[in-house]
Amino acid sequence: MQGLVIVIVIAFSDLECDFLNVTACCSRLNKWVLPELVAHTGVTVLMLITMHWLVFLLNVPLAAWNICK
Repeated sequence: MQGLVIVIVIAFSDLECDFLNVTACCSRLNKWVLPELVAHTGVTVLMLITMHWLVFLLNVPLAAWNICK
């Protein structure tokens, strides 16, 4: 997760300094959406399987929101 934050900060910094245009920045960041969705859904399912109910219930709304967007 920390690596993804670094990629996002670098992309926005390049966009701010006009090293990148908006289209290139979006295409660079959009390739991270599906892996983030799969990872979050996988972790949520693992919490269900391992019976960590409270953490599972806290993650279900966020996972549902990520899937809907």
